[in-house]
Amino acid sequence: MIKNGTIFDYTPLTAPDHYSVESADKSQTMYFNYCKFATWPEDSIVDQMQTFAYVVDTATNIPTAVYTNNSILPPKTEFHLPNYDLGESDSWLTITQTSYTPCIKPDEFIKFQTEILCDENIKEDGGAKVISADTSPDEDCTVKVKLAH
Repeated sequence: MIKNGTIFDYTPLTAPDHYSVESADKSQTMYFNYCKFATWPEDSIVDQMQTFAYVVDTATNIPTAVYTNNSILPPKTEFHLPNYDLGESDSWLTITQTSYTPCIKPDEFIKFQTEILCDENIKEDGGAKVISADTSPDEDCTVKVKLAH
């Protein structure tokens, strides 16, 4: 992906199967990946879907929502420069993927958004560290994840 003359390579974020995050109440587990579809549960009674992010009911292991479509086109990308006045010293990226999953807002669909912060100590492909994640959409119909890589 090239944005404003800068080349972004998302492939180092690609995990062998997926990343996973459990909700605070442990009722849901979200699975997600980049540049490769997240691995669908083998024993699921729901037909397999090609998606980069989805959530399952932890008790039944049944997918309950799909958070991205299956488009392999690059996601919407925003490049953020540090605000030195606020003490920020690093740049970061925000990528947003769309879905066909309806949101509670009329005529809107759930979005999956990832903030990617630089951590020069993480050099392993697929080894991004999940800093925070919400397994359910917020009031703006967005599921948010923050990674360091």
